[in-house]
Amino acid sequence: MDSDGSELLLVRRVPGALQLARVEDGQVRVLGAVRSDPAGCWFARQRLACRYDDQLVIWRITW
Repeated sequence: MDSDGSELLLVRRVPGALQLARVEDGQVRVLGAVRSDPAGCWFARQRLACRYDDQLVIWRITW
């Protein structure tokens, strides 16, 4: 996972998915999950983009 460094995004593998989270007020806040095994993911300015085969999927992360 690449990041622009302005925000930190935590990622962990769970069965069948990647779980996304961030730290807020000293606690981990789970944001959601995306399909597992992307070819690559990038995070910048509250946007997460993941490439799957011939598809690019982009999410806007709000907090």
